[in-house]
Amino acid sequence: MPQSQEVNLKTVEWGVADAPRTALLVHGLTGRAEAFGALVESLAPASGVSGGPWRFLAPDLRGRGDSREVSEVEGGIPGHTWDLLALMDWEGLEEVVLVGHSMGAMIGVYLAAHHPERISGLVLIDGGSEITDEIDALLNPVHRRLEGSYASREAYLEYLKGQPIFEDRWDEHLERYFAGDVRPGEDGRWYPVTDLEAVRNDRENMHGLPLSELWPRIRCPTLVLLSTVGLAGPEEGFILPPDDARRMAESIANCALVEVENTNHYDILYSAPPTVVDAVRAFLSRLGD
Repeated sequence: MPQSQEVNLKTVEWGVADAPRTALLVHGLTGRAEAFGALVESLAPASGVSGGPWRFLAPDLRGRGDSREVSEVEGGIPGHTWDLLALMDWEGLEEVVLVGHSMGAMIGVYLAAHHPERISGLVLIDGGSEITDEIDALLNPVHRRLEGSYASREAYLEYLKGQPIFEDRWDEHLERYFAGDVRPGEDGRWYPVTDLEAVRNDRENMHGLPLSELWPRIRCPTLVLLSTVGLAGPEEGFILPPDDARRMAESIANCALVEVENTNHYDILYSAPPTVVDAVRAFLSRLGD
């Protein structure tokens, strides 16, 4: 359903404000605009990317971060797509390179397939395929995290550090990103900035969406970045299953697949390892030349 330009998603920017090229950075189910901080800062200075300069524009989607108070609507991936189109219109952007993580990658697939004239390039970071029952079950810990309140920001960070998915993986990038994940309430407790109902709504709406049927309709250059460590074990629990990623690369006409060693669904973006930075830099450089 189309949304008006009054959606007023809050955004974060990096790079050169009046650059001729813009990358639209779209976070995942429980993410925020700052999810791309480590990646963009590693690409800096923005003018250092061949073919630049670039502007990097990251919105907080409805119900997340500083857009938490933007009322949630039914619509899931299509609804977020219309929000992004409204944002692009508001910003005067005829086309962008869309970089999406997880649910953001799903939105990228949908937008590129239905509005190809608006997307000049597509980077899909560990997402862009169907959500099955098995994959949906991997999101249950997310709900538990969002349902809780915490004695302090430090208590929240300690809770996360203790989760198996971050064992031996925690670093300063994860620390900085997740430190912004909670804010103090009037009762002195700390609460997630992501609205649980918004997550529940998107989770229900994106389940079973046949994104693989849209892959052949994508015509822009595409880069797929795949994590190689599962959330339920070293070789199981992938939000983007490796077989799906390979089928995606075969189905999209102009697509490259990069498997990022020793990364899981979170640190492939939040920690922005060199393989990811180099792949994105090379991709943007090719588009800019």
